[in-house]
Amino acid sequence: MRLVDADAISRGIIRTDPGEDLLAALATLARAAGWEEALVSGAGVLELCELAVAPGEATTLENAAVTCLAGRITRHEGGVEVALHATVLAAGEAKSGRIVAAVTGPLSLVVDAIAGRPAVTARARPAPQPSPPAAPRPAPAESPAAPPVALGFGPIPVPKRPPAPVPEDDEEGGVEFVNAGDFLDHPQFGLCAVLGEDPSGGTRVRSPAGRLLVLRLEALRVLPAATDAEGHQIYKVVGPRR
Repeated sequence: MRLVDADAISRGIIRTDPGEDLLAALATLARAAGWEEALVSGAGVLELCELAVAPGEATTLENAAVTCLAGRITRHEGGVEVALHATVLAAGEAKSGRIVAAVTGPLSLVVDAIAGRPAVTARARPAPQPSPPAAPRPAPAESPAAPPVALGFGPIPVPKRPPAPVPEDDEEGGVEFVNAGDFLDHPQFGLCAVLGEDPSGGTRVRSPAGRLLVLRLEALRVLPAATDAEGHQIYKVVGPRR
C-alpha cells in the first residue's frame, strides 16, 4: 500500500472551446503540466462523438448532451493514455460507452491530478532495541522548508521577450516548423508556449492565459528565433504572409 503525498495532488477545472479534439487536448495538457496520473469528470456538450457501446460496435452522435463523463489519464513510457467513458443524450435517446473520438462543444471538466513526485511507501518499523543511556543531544537545527509543488493548472511561466530582429522590406518567408518548448510571440495572443504538432497539421500552442490554440505557421510571417537570457528560443510573428 502506498500513501501519495498530499502536496503532489492538485485539482483544477477545464473549460473547452468548441471544435477541440477532446482526447488529444487532454493528452497535450497532461504532458505540458507533468501529470503522472489524473482522474477526470465532467458534463456539457460534444459536437461530435464516437462511442464504443459494445465489443466491436460503435455509434457516432452529433450534438450530444453529456450527462455523465468519467475517466482517467495515465502516463506510460510510450506516452500519455486518455480513457474516458460517457453517458450522452442525443435525438431523445441515451447512449453509454467508451469515447473513441470526440469534438468538443461547451464542456466543463474537473481534473484531480497527481504530479510527478514519488509516493511514500508505508513500511513496518522494527521493534525498538534497548540502548545504554546517552548524554543529552543538542536540539537539531530546523531544516529548510520543502519548495512548493507546481499544481500544473495555471498559465505557463512566460520568459522575458528578447529584442526582436528588425524585418527587412524584401523578407517574404517564414518559419514553418518550431519545436516543443519554444515560444511564439504572436501580435494577438501574446507570448505562446509551443506544445507540439496538432493532428490537424498545425502547431498546437498555449497562450499566456492557458488557452490551447492551433496555428498554421505556413500562413504566417515568422522571423528567425531570438534567444533570451535563459536560453529560450522565441520566434516573432509579424503578420500574415503577403
